[in-house]
Amino acid sequence: MRQMIQDVHHFTDFRLLLNEDYLARAKENPSYSLRAYARDIEVSISHLSNVLGRKKFFSFETAQSILKKLQLWDQDEEYASQLIRVECEESLEEKKLARSYLKRHSIGHGFIPKPEKDAVLKSLGHFLFYGLVIKFDSFSRILDVFNIMGWSEETIRKIALDLMQANYIVWENDKIDVTDREFFIETHKELYKLHVKFTNYICEQILKTKELDLPISDGKGALFSLDHETVLELKKHTDHYVRGAYRIANKTKNPTHLVLFSASVAGWEIC
Repeated sequence: MRQMIQDVHHFTDFRLLLNEDYLARAKENPSYSLRAYARDIEVSISHLSNVLGRKKFFSFETAQSILKKLQLWDQDEEYASQLIRVECEESLEEKKLARSYLKRHSIGHGFIPKPEKDAVLKSLGHFLFYGLVIKFDSFSRILDVFNIMGWSEETIRKIALDLMQANYIVWENDKIDVTDREFFIETHKELYKLHVKFTNYICEQILKTKELDLPISDGKGALFSLDHETVLELKKHTDHYVRGAYRIANKTKNPTHLVLFSASVAGWEIC
């Protein structure tokens, strides 16, 4: 099988790796089914479905064989082995050791921290503008979004110039783009505070302008009392959901709505 996942170190969850690999193949060939994928990695479709649904897992040997077929095993045999053991091991202590190894050696899902560049993004406007540049390639479209929220064009142009001078973006006429799509801030403790401020600000604008929709019902958040294992399980499901949301968003051809999805990662510190 042709290699689709570039680096096994981007994953700490075997199931998410499989899911991403399958989706990459299906994107190239829309007729490529999950049944065909199961055939290619030499497992039954029912077993694969149960694994992706977190009802079962493969044996170590089967999971190892799959990683070899995906051309990921030889990248780092020890890392790949721990990626399997975190699911296969029956001992809770062994699972914890495997998770600890993955946490120390993973490099994130394709994102490389660059602290020397992060400082300029520690403001609400710069943070939001940079995110919109990643989504759109038009300054005028980004300006429209900020206008809805009540920001002046002068302020937005100043933000764009700041980001361009710091080499975050390139900007010519209406065309705008980021300079490094592998860069993303992920190391700052302050980022959580900024995220909360950003979320609160957007919600205030929703109430003021009525241009954006509030959730149609309450009960969108909850506080749970969990043990270590259920915290990790919940995190996996949340990660999977967010990835799905991004895939849906990327299907957009002509955006007409702005949707805010907020999922704080602060709670995962207890892991």
